[in-house]
Amino acid sequence: MKEGASAIGPRLRPILCLVLCLGAVVGANSVYMAGITLLEHGGGRPREGYLYPYMYLAHVALGGALVVSVLVFGALHIRRARRRPSRRAALTGCLLFGTTMVLVSSGFALMLFGSLAIRDPGVRSALYWAHVATPLLAIWFYVVHRDSTGRVAHRHEIGNIK
Repeated sequence: MKEGASAIGPRLRPILCLVLCLGAVVGANSVYMAGITLLEHGGGRPREGYLYPYMYLAHVALGGALVVSVLVFGALHIRRARRRPSRRAALTGCLLFGTTMVLVSSGFALMLFGSLAIRDPGVRSALYWAHVATPLLAIWFYVVHRDSTGRVAHRHEIGNIK
């Protein structure tokens, strides 16, 4: 790879765009489902109407498409960027990918049913909150990862990672 060449070339860019677009749609879907959940906890009566099961199915289907695209992008991006000099970009990239895997794993675990279903309320609660928190953590790691390349015009100082 030429010095100064981007770790995301013209062949990876459409896959990244797909990952970001699917992430935005799943995020919007999640906001809807979280809103319904909050209304149910606040009002004490069920708010899941006709649309909610379809939104859940959309969440699962789009999440599955997102998993495949993230795995493809991650593998190709790691292969292309592994010899890059930025240790900070490598670290935050690995943290981003690991966080994404926690998100995926918790989502799959929450979907298990029948004899494989996780019935312990404490475990289900931990999985649920991991599934809720990891997208926010992934967004943060993405911003820090992008900023660590030095190609972003502005600087973010989030936490101790500058």
